[in-house]
Amino acid sequence: MVTDSTRTVVKSGPERASSGASGPWTGASIEGLWLQPLMGGTISDDTAIFCDLTEIEGDGLQLRAATAAGQSPSTGVGPGELGTLVRRGLKWAFAGAFVMRFGTFLTGLIMARILSPRDFGVYAVGFVALTVTASVNDIGIEPTLVRWPHDLDDVAPTAITVVMAFSLALFAGFWFAAPAFARAFNTPDGTGVIRLMSVGLIISGAFTVNSAMSNRAFRVHIRTSGEVAAMVVSIVITIGLAEAGFGAYSLAWGSIAGNLVVGSVLFIWAPTRYRPRLHWPTARLLLRHGLPLAGAGLIVVATLNTDTIVVGRVLGPVALGFYVLAWNISNWPVTLFSGAVNNVSLAGFSKLQHDQAELSRAFAQAVGAVVAVTLPFCVLLTTLSLPAIRVLYGLKWAPASTALTFLAVLAAMRAVTLISTDALVAAGHGRMALGLQALWFAALIPSLVIGAHVDGIAGVGLGHVIVAGGVVLPAFAWALHRNGFSLRLIGRAVAWPVTGGLCVAMVATIVSHLPLPDLVRLALSGILGLAVYLTVIRSLWVPVLEARRLKRKALAL
Repeated sequence: MVTDSTRTVVKSGPERASSGASGPWTGASIEGLWLQPLMGGTISDDTAIFCDLTEIEGDGLQLRAATAAGQSPSTGVGPGELGTLVRRGLKWAFAGAFVMRFGTFLTGLIMARILSPRDFGVYAVGFVALTVTASVNDIGIEPTLVRWPHDLDDVAPTAITVVMAFSLALFAGFWFAAPAFARAFNTPDGTGVIRLMSVGLIISGAFTVNSAMSNRAFRVHIRTSGEVAAMVVSIVITIGLAEAGFGAYSLAWGSIAGNLVVGSVLFIWAPTRYRPRLHWPTARLLLRHGLPLAGAGLIVVATLNTDTIVVGRVLGPVALGFYVLAWNISNWPVTLFSGAVNNVSLAGFSKLQHDQAELSRAFAQAVGAVVAVTLPFCVLLTTLSLPAIRVLYGLKWAPASTALTFLAVLAAMRAVTLISTDALVAAGHGRMALGLQALWFAALIPSLVIGAHVDGIAGVGLGHVIVAGGVVLPAFAWALHRNGFSLRLIGRAVAWPVTGGLCVAMVATIVSHLPLPDLVRLALSGILGLAVYLTVIRSLWVPVLEARRLKRKALAL
C-alpha cells in the first residue's frame, strides 16, 4: 500500500483462486436484470480517476508505458486487436440476442394465450420494483470496474464485499416494503410476487465483478452460452407453472430460475475467482466513483419505468398488462440490434477515450449502424401495430396496439440515446450524461400523467414520443457537440437510413389500407418495405459485401 499526505491508495490486495476455464459472466444480461447497460459506466471525473489510479505502486509506469505504445491502459491491447475483439464480441452479442429474442418471442405467444392481462400486470409491478432497485444494487461499482485502467486484483475482493452487503440490505428492504408497494399499484395480491423477485437482487450482486470482467475482456461468448441455457430453463419452468395455474408467479419463478442458471454457468467458467475481503481505502475509492454512477443508473431506470408506475397507479393492473405487452413488442428491435451493440460499445469506446477524433468517428459509425438496423423494424411496428398484435397474440390483446403505435417510435429514439450515453461516458463526461437523464426524467413525469388521464395507454405512449423527440434528442445533440463529437459525421451516417425509413413508412401505410387479411398485410408490408429500404441504403451495405468478397479472394490466392 502506498500513501502520501493527502490520500491512501491500495496496492496489496487479497489472493485469488484461479481455474483453467475461461470466460467470466456478465450479469448485466441476466434475464430480467438487463437494464444495467443503459446506465453505462458514467465516470464522473475522468481526470480524477486517472490521478488516483496512477498513485498505485508501480501501476503509474504501466499506464504510461501502455499509452505510449498505443495500447489500451486497461487491457494492453493495440488498436488492431481492439477491432478484432469488438467484432468478435458483436458477432456473439447478435447471435445471443437473436436466440434470446426468438425464445422469448415464442414464450410470449404461448403465455399470452394462457395468462390474462391482469396476470401480466401483477408481474409487471414486481418487475418494476426489482429493476428500480437492481439499478443501484451494485452501487455503480460494475461500470467503474469496466473502465478501471489497471488489473482488478487489487480492488475486486473489496468490490464483491461492498456490493453483496448492499444487495442484501436492499433485499431486506424490498421484502418488508412489498405489501405497501403492491397496495400502491392497486394489486395487493402482488406482494408474494414482489418478494419472490427480490431474490434477483442477491443473484445479481453476487456476480457483479464477474460481469465487469466479462465486459472488459469482450467475453461475450460465455455470457451468450449462459443466457441460452438460462432461457431454456426459464421457458420450461414458466410455461409449466402457467399451465398448472400459478398465474403471475410462473413468470417470476421463470425469471429467478434463469438468473440462477446464468450465474451458475458463468461462475463455473470464470478464470479468476476472488474471495470477498474488505479494505476500507479501496472501498472509499470505489464508492467515490461508483455512487454517481448509481445515481445515474437510478435516474435511467426510473425514467424507463415511470410509464409503468403511472399506468399502474392511474389505470390499474389490466391496463398495465396491455401496456407491458406493447412495451415488450416495441423493445424487440432495441433488444435484438441496439442491445447487442451496447453489450460492447461502452468497453469499445472506452479504449478510444484518449483519442477524441477517433472516438468521434467510431461513434458516428456506431450510430449509423444502430439506426440502419433498428429503424425499419420500428417503422413497421408503428404502422402495423394492430394487425401485428391480432395475428400474434389474439383479439383479447388488441387494446395494446394503441400504445405500440407510439412506443415503436420511441424505441428508435432510445436506440440513439443508449449508444450516445455510452459515448459520453467513455469520453469521461458522466456528469453530463447524468444531467441528461435527469432532464428526461423531469420532463417525462407530467407528460405521462397528463397522457394517461387524457387517452389511457395511448396517451402515455404519445407523451413518451413528445418528450424524447422534443426535449431529449436535442439535448443529447447539444451535449455531444459540446464535447467534441461531430454532428456532421453523425448526420451523414444516419441520412440514408432515415430516408429509407420514411420510404418503409409510406409502403407499409399503403399496404395497411388494402382489403387484405391481417397476416397477408403483415407479410406484404414487410417484404416490400424491407426491399425498398435495402435499395435506398444500398450505398451502405454493398461496399461492405464487396470488401469482404475481395478479402476472401485475396486469402484464397
